[in-house]
Amino acid sequence: MHGRRMPSLPVRILAFAAALLVLALSGLPAAAAGRVALLIGNASYENARFDLRNPVNDVRALSEALTGLGFDVIIAEDTDAAGMRAALDALRARMIGAEIGLFFYAGHGVQVGGENYLLAKDLVGITREAVEAASVTLGEIRAAFDAAGPELGIIILDACRDNPLIDGGVGMFADGPGLTRSRGGAGVLIAYATDPGAVAFDGSGENSVFTEALLAHIATPGLDVRLMFGRVRQAVVVSTEGAQIPWVEESVLGEFYLNTTATADNRAALIDRDVRRWREVSASLRPEPYRAYLEEFPEGMFREFAESRLARFSMVPQTAPGNPTNPDGPFDLARFVAEAEPERLAAALRMLGYLPQDSVAPASEALERSLEALVAQTEDPSAFVGDTVYLEAARINVFLGVRIGDRIKEYIADLVVFDIAMARAQAAYAEAQADVAAGKYSEAEMRAVLDPEMERLGIAQTVILTRLDQYRLYYEELINSAGTHFGSFMSPALLGLQSQAARGLGDLGEDAQRDIRLFIKHARLTQDETTRGTMTWLSDYLPQDR
Repeated sequence: MHGRRMPSLPVRILAFAAALLVLALSGLPAAAAGRVALLIGNASYENARFDLRNPVNDVRALSEALTGLGFDVIIAEDTDAAGMRAALDALRARMIGAEIGLFFYAGHGVQVGGENYLLAKDLVGITREAVEAASVTLGEIRAAFDAAGPELGIIILDACRDNPLIDGGVGMFADGPGLTRSRGGAGVLIAYATDPGAVAFDGSGENSVFTEALLAHIATPGLDVRLMFGRVRQAVVVSTEGAQIPWVEESVLGEFYLNTTATADNRAALIDRDVRRWREVSASLRPEPYRAYLEEFPEGMFREFAESRLARFSMVPQTAPGNPTNPDGPFDLARFVAEAEPERLAAALRMLGYLPQDSVAPASEALERSLEALVAQTEDPSAFVGDTVYLEAARINVFLGVRIGDRIKEYIADLVVFDIAMARAQAAYAEAQADVAAGKYSEAEMRAVLDPEMERLGIAQTVILTRLDQYRLYYEELINSAGTHFGSFMSPALLGLQSQAARGLGDLGEDAQRDIRLFIKHARLTQDETTRGTMTWLSDYLPQDR
């Protein structure tokens, strides 16, 4: 620098540099036992009307990422149907005994007769026969995985791209736009770039929107593959403002990590402790854990719930459960348990804190004991009726969902701000490199200024993503529970939530009714087979002033 002080660099450069740090920390994975991938990208079709911008770019970028993660990668670019099948045969042979087998397709796809067709470059006509002749089906791909039997199979279809096929005539025999859902078998995860029946964006940059998100998260150290795809889906929803929502079908047994490298960060410490601690104590049958929670988090998200449950433990039954003041007669606890759906009753008792969370399939005796404790600790045990357990569980379910939804909204907003800063910083970072090339300061001097800030910002990004992982998973548990077990109560009127403050569950603020209706809407998605598992709900938490 010849005695000159290095100019200060814009803060936005530091934000972009933080992303580079996250990538740098990923490193190379530990040696993987049998990882193989087939990547097919069809961008140039014999009918130029069908040409796409990015599939080949997507394959090449993903190949580089997977090679760095220890995968033996097979690439097929702009391939005809025979070439696609030959590549699939090669994948099947290499997947035998493999730890992970991965198939990726980028290009055009169409659903016909309940099957998904991935179109080869030699599509010459727009008839059902032509489509069937110039394609490989998802059924063929799944058969290859079934035959080879890798420990984990991953099928990624970025094949729902908006295209002229439907308007060109395929619509006469196609089931609709996009692809249709297909459940993954045991040990198989199928990731679609967008919801069934929808179309995905090819992208205006070097990669599709979905593949860009995949590349951003696939090498994250110490991240289970299901959480990784959760982040991919989240990133696509945020970047498209809810216009594209990826879909995942999975039945993965155990945990799998694409990048097994340990990081310097204590990831457990980065997970939001409030939610983690509440999940640990929320089904306790003793008062001590609730007191410990309140001591640790006196203003925690779940303070009102902890206080309510402590009050429950201090209650003294006023009358015996069989008191005939119940107009329907004494509550026959044993009969109620015998006639109840065990999973539903267990879910309600867990939600209310009368059954341990780890009780997978409680016996009827355990259900009776837990229900007896609930009846005894109600304000008027003599007036107890069976539906009370489900109604109260539904209320708690909704309130927890509203709380978690509020946090998701906050952290999504933080993520949006962070992503915008990253995008703006790219141009500024290029300017800084130009300054280095012009001799205004050296690369080493620039890094000496940037690296400490890069590390801090990298950790901040990791905190946001890790907390969103936990909130997202917990929220999905809550809407699944509400829709599966308490769906008949999912309306504000039936829940009686207008007076939630009077019920001692805390005032959720002036927007409480709107938030309650939003959670109920999301819970209803889980009751419909066609929408169960979607992340459509995440778009409702995007900032409205973008």
